[in-house]
Amino acid sequence: MTAHTALMNIPEELRSYPQWVVWRSEQRDGDAKPTKVPYSPTIGRLASVSDPATWGSFDQARAAHEAGQGSGVGFVFTEQDPYAGIDLDDPEGDEAVWAIQRKVFDAFQSYAERSPSGRGLHIIVKGKLPGGRRRSKIEAYSSRRFFTFTGDVYRNAPVNDHQELLQELWTELGGT
Repeated sequence: MTAHTALMNIPEELRSYPQWVVWRSEQRDGDAKPTKVPYSPTIGRLASVSDPATWGSFDQARAAHEAGQGSGVGFVFTEQDPYAGIDLDDPEGDEAVWAIQRKVFDAFQSYAERSPSGRGLHIIVKGKLPGGRRRSKIEAYSSRRFFTFTGDVYRNAPVNDHQELLQELWTELGGT
């Protein structure tokens, strides 16, 4: 299956929202590794997670990606949609981090896919957070952030509502 075909594995309910971007891997000054930078699939300039005029439909993002305008596609989480994303980054051999991530993965029974590197996971759920959080190679966001999407399904499940668990995770990651 090609990367372009895999994108069709992304749940239809997400694909129906007009908040898609393409992203490019870029090296930024002072950063040890490249970062994923969002671009508008319709106008080709930098996209902003706070400016809907810089987003497009899933089909526009997929077409821009297929035309070589980006390394992949991404979804912008907003206050207006019901979604949140949990990013489990590569634990890089740290067994303690892996054990925590495994608990998070097992708790959130929802759609999950491999990250672009193939070494991390993105879990997509329904729920809202008061703000984003990041700790011990675990991140959780529900607005003002974009997530890369690959369609490389790890858990083929519906996008389920996990508001209560999401709030618990946010607290465990340092939210108050």
